[in-house]
Amino acid sequence: MKKSFIISFQTILQRFFLFLLIGTIGFGCVYYEVPTRLFTKMAAESLTSDKKTIQKQLKTLFSFGFSQTVLAAMPVTPAVSQPVVTQPIPKNTPAPTAGPTPAPRDVSQQANTSQIIQVKNHAQKTFSVEELLAKPLPYQPNTGGYKVLVVHTHTTESYFPDDRSNDETKNMIQVGKEFTAVLEANGIQTLHITKVHDVPYTTSYKKSLESITNALQEHPTIEVVIDLHRDALYNENNEKIKPLATVNQISAAQVMIVTGTEKGGLPHPNWEENLSFAVKIQNNLLKNYPGLSRPVDLREERFNTHTTKNSVILEIGSNGNTIEEAISGAKFAAQSVANVLLGK
Repeated sequence: MKKSFIISFQTILQRFFLFLLIGTIGFGCVYYEVPTRLFTKMAAESLTSDKKTIQKQLKTLFSFGFSQTVLAAMPVTPAVSQPVVTQPIPKNTPAPTAGPTPAPRDVSQQANTSQIIQVKNHAQKTFSVEELLAKPLPYQPNTGGYKVLVVHTHTTESYFPDDRSNDETKNMIQVGKEFTAVLEANGIQTLHITKVHDVPYTTSYKKSLESITNALQEHPTIEVVIDLHRDALYNENNEKIKPLATVNQISAAQVMIVTGTEKGGLPHPNWEENLSFAVKIQNNLLKNYPGLSRPVDLREERFNTHTTKNSVILEIGSNGNTIEEAISGAKFAAQSVANVLLGK
């Protein structure tokens, strides 16, 4: 009887410390804007699981569980294939250039003459592309003041040959300046935040959310938030991939639109409006700049896209592109955004 009581007390004590640990990490996830589903599930199981399951959960938390959850919040294109609403655009992949420093592989895709909107549905959401296209855009062009906010969560992302740079002429700030200039030239007042948010990298989204929230409070006329990034793509030989298109005889980095959902554990009531905005931009890119756009990426994580009904991430090229190619891609993408906002 005494031995049984001791075993039962040990199980209760382990369960208590497990629940306390899960709660602490879960609070940290909410604070740093990363998914909480893993810890919500573990917390529920810890109240009813047997001793062996509890010990397994503890081992998971102390080994890789937390790091996997943090990595899930980073907007890096997965290397594996994902479900796509339509068939993917074919890509040409010639052999990589030999040399001590691998050159980016040119994966220029052919023009999408079929004019098909493509969505990688990572979040496994149910939607109709046709209905999203027909959905009215929640945007009032004549209210005055700033209408668009351009921000960079990963400000120091740069282009080939470097992945990071504090030089504003080589990183996302320069791309943002060119993007903003096109919107302004179309009569759309745009606020460009050039603050560095990715030092340290792990708090990037928390810091950029603070900047976005402050800007929306100071300028309530803002209805569109665009977070400009550049992607990071590698082939099976760990060589950088260069997504490229030729538009009007200009070499331009291809563009991928990313939108988020609540599937990562954070509230996102605007995900469908965001996706509608994304497919409208994609549709305009296909019509005006065939070959420039990659499929829309609908993710489980929200990436601060909950802040307005017209919030998207634009991945301008990859770390295999040059800054000049990125600027060209950004200008074309900005024109498509302007076309959508102006109803063209």
